[in-house]
Amino acid sequence: MFVLLHRRQIFSQAFYARLFLLAMGAGIAARIVGLVADGSPSRAMYFFLAYELVGIALIGAATRAAFRPA
Repeated sequence: MFVLLHRRQIFSQAFYARLFLLAMGAGIAARIVGLVADGSPSRAMYFFLAYELVGIALIGAATRAAFRPA
């Protein structure tokens, strides 16, 4: 819901970008903790974990470049 409401701010304001990346990183960390605690999950969980890792890397790179001081 946050992403839908603030999608423009995520790519235009550093605060929203950091908040989004923090939340996304927390979700990734939760998947990894679940993987360690519960063992090998389904292929779908591996897919979404990989998808989220690629997503956070791409979005992090895009927002870092956008907010780099000139």
